Amino acid sequence: MGDSEVKTDHMPLACYLWFSGHELQKIEWSGNRCSWTFAPPANEDRVTFEQGMARVDPLMYYNAVSEFKNMVWKNNPSRR
Repeated sequence: MGDSEVKTDHMPLACYLWFSGHELQKIEWSGNRCSWTFAPPANEDRVTFEQGMARVDPLMYYNAVSEFKNMVWKNNPSRR
């Protein structure tokens, strides 16, 4: 289960995976919708997040959310 890539359009999950150190392989845009694909082994942390068991330091995570959103916004092709 831990060796499959994870594709999601759920920003909180994407941010959690990125914050947890998983490699973000690609960002895809469809209109104003975005999805993220993470390299294996992100599936185990996806399950942890979905079960409500994800533990983060709120102060560190808050900064990571801002950084992640900024990175995604800069990647948006409609900005160019």
